[in-house]
This record gives sequence, C-alpha cells and structure tokens, in this order.
Amino acid sequence: HPDAERSISPHRAHVLVSCLECDDMDNSHREYEDVCDCEEMHAIQAVIQFLGEIHPSVVDALIHLLGNIWANDHGRSNAAEELAILASRKPDLRRSTIEAISASLIEQSSFSAFSRGSLVGSLIDLRAKECSAIVRKAFKRDLVDESVCGGYIEYLLAVSLPVDTEDRIVRNEVKNPSFFQRADDDDDRIEEILKKISHRKAQEVVEHNNKMRSFAGEASQKLQSCSLCGVKPQTVF
Repeated sequence: HPDAERSISPHRAHVLVSCLECDDMDNSHREYEDVCDCEEMHAIQAVIQFLGEIHPSVVDALIHLLGNIWANDHGRSNAAEELAILASRKPDLRRSTIEAISASLIEQSSFSAFSRGSLVGSLIDLRAKECSAIVRKAFKRDLVDESVCGGYIEYLLAVSLPVDTEDRIVRNEVKNPSFFQRADDDDDRIEEILKKISHRKAQEVVEHNNKMRSFAGEASQKLQSCSLCGVKPQTVF
C-alpha cells in the first residue's frame, strides 16, 4: 500500500515488536525447550518481516527490544533473529544489526547463556566475521550455551576465519568438548566419546585451515599433524 510507510508510527512499531515477547517459553510443558509453541508467532514474524523492509521504525523497535535488559530473554533473542533475517536481505542493515547483537551478547546482565547462544546463531547466519573478537570474548567469559550454536570453533568455521590452534579457548574446546550424555553412560563410554569428538574436532580444524591456505595459494601437499592432539588427519579438502 502506498501509505504503508506513513501508517506505521514508532509507537505502533513497538507494539508490534513487543508481541515477540511470547510467554510460551515460560511454559514448562513445552515439547522442546528451545521451541516456542505459540500459534500466532509465525504470523507475527511474517508481518514484522514485511513491514521491516519498508519502514525503519520496525527495525528501530527490534533493536530497542534486543537491547532492553528488562524484556524477557525469548523476546530479545526473537528480535535478534528477525533483525538477522532482515539484514540478510537489506545490506544497509547489516552493520547496525551486527553491532546490536554483539552488544547484547557480552552485556553484563541476567541474559541467559541459552539466549546468548541464539544470538551467536544469528551472527553465524549472517556470516558475521566482523565481530569475531566480541564472539571470542563471550566464549572466554563462558556466557554462551554451546548446545544452542556450537562452540567458538564452530563459529570460526562457519564464518570462514582461520582457527588459531594456540588459542586457549580453541585448545580447551578440542580437549574438553561438550556433548549430551545419557543417564546410563558409564565413565568408560564417556571417555571413549570424548576422545572421538576431540579427534574429529581437531581434524576439522586442520582441514579447515589447510583449505583456507589453499585459497591463499599456500597449501601444503603434506598431511600436517594437528598441534592440538598430535594425530594426522585422514583427509584434507
């Protein structure tokens, strides 16, 4: 509609975006911990995406909700997701979106590690390598739930940045990987799983770094031993 942009005032934009603060995540009977069962949410998100492309007030309202430490965690992470989707289609929103998500990622507040993991997921969706130092800081401070988005290594792989194998965070993730354990797992099984995950993660790092060197014209023709675990990878890309 030609009057659509004029018809959405900042107040109406904030009212619309506030619907992202769904109370369903407080329902302990949800089927999945990280999935909102609110039936209206998909419709709300569709409206926000449509209006967000033509009216800056909607984007401003999303940024405000994301940065509001008094809003509920679910609403804030929803706002980050909506901003990331808009920014993927509107390049002019990329910088402000990444800055807003990065600021909330490392803020000193009660913002949950689970929700911060969702923010890292949004940065990964944007392939946001510009904020790698902030993402590293979040993992260094143990602010992020790795079960949501993977660890710091997964972020580096996703945004195509080299992985520093001397980095303490990287080394710790390889040597002490996080994974879901079953209640009936004994110590021997857990140790076996740890070794397999550690070796696989180390191999992924070596292959990723070798692949990046090949793009830069510095590829080695040899299979290099990983400085993290000393094991040579079976293959390289």
